[in-house]
Amino acid sequence: MSVSFIFYETFAKQLKLLDKELRYKFYEAIVEYGLYGTEPDFTGLEACAWIPIQESIDNAKARRVKNINDGKKGGRPEIPQEVQDSICDDLKNGLTQKETAEKHGVSQQAVSKIKKGVYGTTHHKPSSNTTNLDVDVDDNVDVDVDGNDIPPEVSGGDAPPAPVQKTQTVPEQAERLALLLYDLHRQIDTHFTTSQKHIEQWAKDIEKLNRIDKHSYEDIEKVIRWIKTAGNFWCPNIISGSKLREKYPQVFLQMQQQHTRDPPEGKNKRFDCNVTGAQEDMPF
Repeated sequence: MSVSFIFYETFAKQLKLLDKELRYKFYEAIVEYGLYGTEPDFTGLEACAWIPIQESIDNAKARRVKNINDGKKGGRPEIPQEVQDSICDDLKNGLTQKETAEKHGVSQQAVSKIKKGVYGTTHHKPSSNTTNLDVDVDDNVDVDVDGNDIPPEVSGGDAPPAPVQKTQTVPEQAERLALLLYDLHRQIDTHFTTSQKHIEQWAKDIEKLNRIDKHSYEDIEKVIRWIKTAGNFWCPNIISGSKLREKYPQVFLQMQQQHTRDPPEGKNKRFDCNVTGAQEDMPF
């Protein structure tokens, strides 16, 4: 039993969009779980919306317990080397810093520090026992995003250096949806702008939403178009691929509920999800 827990403002904002009866049900569930650890018996889409709320409560409690224990020991302990190696592997495999931090129970700042320590070095000089090498050493060697040295241009000679190959290609569907997210937001906020680098990162996050979270690109597009409608609560709050991925379960549930309450004229259908999660007979 806990004497207190953190109730985030985002909980209140999300629950205001639910029906009164369901909203009260979620408030009761948050209090029971936050104070007494009693898990609700949500199923289906309700369980989908509950999972991120539960994780936020769990993470806040874990951080508080960890800070108390670290204080008793004189401060935050050093992260073991095997954990640092595992963190590096997860980052290399495409996990975000936030996902990696939650997986290993460390702060995002610690993950960032480990990342800089590993990938911050741009060049490794030959060992001192290496002799008689007929090569030129360039101290200004460029590196790609994975920390690999990119060979310098060769002046003269018959064969130019082989081009550096990309380690990961973002699908065309993810790139298209990232541009759609940008274009639709620009229609509402004409002063909004961002760099091409950020849009490319949005595409990577949308690709993870499809590949890891198992949501179809068709459903993702419908969610993007729904949140970027005038007056939608999520319109000014989701302006990146990472935020779209983080809030997708709640947004998808609310989109379905709104359509159930206010179906298009001449139609009164509910969403029909098959076993794979794909939706059929979507009325909009």
